[in-house]
Amino acid sequence: MTCVRKRNLIDKAGKPYIRYVVDYKDSAGVRRTPQFEKKKEADAYLDKVKRELFEGVHLAASQAMTFTDLADLFLKDCERRHRIRDAMSGNTLRLARLMVRGHLLPAFGKDKVTDITGAKVRSFVNSKAERYARVTVGKMIKQLRDILQFGIREGHLRRNVVREDPPRNPVPARGQIEIPSIEQLRSIVAVIEKSPKDASDRLVKTGWRAKEAGAQQIPVVVYLALTAGLRCGEICGLRWENVDLIRGIIHVKHSLSRVDGLKGPKSKAGLRTAPIVAALHRHLHVLWDAQGRPPVGPVICTEQGGPVAAQALGKQLWLPVAKAAGVTRDNGTLMGLHAVRHAAVSLWIKAGLGDLALKGVVGHASVSTTKDVYGHLYAAEGDAGRAMNSSLALLRLTHELDAPR
Repeated sequence: MTCVRKRNLIDKAGKPYIRYVVDYKDSAGVRRTPQFEKKKEADAYLDKVKRELFEGVHLAASQAMTFTDLADLFLKDCERRHRIRDAMSGNTLRLARLMVRGHLLPAFGKDKVTDITGAKVRSFVNSKAERYARVTVGKMIKQLRDILQFGIREGHLRRNVVREDPPRNPVPARGQIEIPSIEQLRSIVAVIEKSPKDASDRLVKTGWRAKEAGAQQIPVVVYLALTAGLRCGEICGLRWENVDLIRGIIHVKHSLSRVDGLKGPKSKAGLRTAPIVAALHRHLHVLWDAQGRPPVGPVICTEQGGPVAAQALGKQLWLPVAKAAGVTRDNGTLMGLHAVRHAAVSLWIKAGLGDLALKGVVGHASVSTTKDVYGHLYAAEGDAGRAMNSSLALLRLTHELDAPR
């Protein structure tokens, strides 16, 4: 019979003490007798046992491993998957280690996996939400859920409290994405459309070192973000074999990662094609000629022909342009190159590009993702009838709207 019994005991020093024993049989018929110092703890555990036995998910505490042991098994499995390239990139593995060792183990490491409750998880999330961004806290929640799910799959656990009772990740007030204004975009274009000598002279004044990057690469980098909507990693990973100058199409197939090197894009939706507008086509052709018309290899490359890392791309090729054009945020700091991608999307929305077409061009997994990020622009602009390529007219570049030849 399942019950709580009071037990009078004597320690080694001859001093009497009391323990409360939860006496029950598990689903396999094995008798279990865990002891507790307080009766209310025993009663709470008994209620938990009854509920879990009824639901068929009970695992005795003596059989359960600690969260530290389970997390260690999980990371070893992630390393195995990374070795065999089973949907586990180096970046994902690095993030898993960071989340586990930096956040989850300090909070749950000593706990038995069966002792991790919804209340403990909610307390953990609430404490982290006071110090970290919502996206970061969301990654912690996902990592904890994945570890517990791994425990279920491997037979170390019977239930996943994070999946059954998801904690609420607090949503802070969020402002609109800060993007370059039309005037700032015109200034950017004015800087990169100068003659190579004039452009170099102007950029040198901002601290740019012409020796580290060819002047021909700068307009290509900017136009890839502004007219094709490529991410920084996708610009670094773009290769000549995926640029069709005759048909005027870019095949986005790669992204360059600091950890993984050249890999597939951020998601399956990142595999896409992007049209090459005339301004980009012209500068791509100049760059291709300057590099000796290579059939393969990185479009943006070092003097030795190797790929340029995203950090170097921003520091050496974009920030001098941003400084020369005065592309700053409200707080006075310079905007990053990714802000130009946001500006491209805002121009396409103003030009009337439909939801599905926009999702495909920017490489989002779903329309809802696009709406979440750029919804405020839709609300302001409404429907329009112009095509995507005409967005450059907003920058007074009507001479660039002719089809590439």
